[in-house]
Amino acid sequence: MDHERQEPRRQRDHQFDMIDLGRFDEGASFVAEPGPDQRQRADWAVPLALFVATVFTTLWAGAYQTNTSPLLGAWQFLINDPAVLWKGLPFAGTLLAILVTHE
Repeated sequence: MDHERQEPRRQRDHQFDMIDLGRFDEGASFVAEPGPDQRQRADWAVPLALFVATVFTTLWAGAYQTNTSPLLGAWQFLINDPAVLWKGLPFAGTLLAILVTHE
């Protein structure tokens, strides 16, 4: 094989090719992009849900540290007296302050 006659390979950059979904031929199957309202809702819905879950679980963990009955599980501890969740406020506040400062 003659290496001099071979064309040099085309070097590709390592970026993904972007596809404009609005330019497919008619009848092509594709998933439409979400509208601006859906995109704005998705931009804050997931982080908000994760934040609420984090606050709840840190409150729960802090409250469970006040449990004096070792045979009572974490779930049963919360179900028996949901108001005990407020006892976890010092633990949750401290941990969340550390997380917020870190981020």
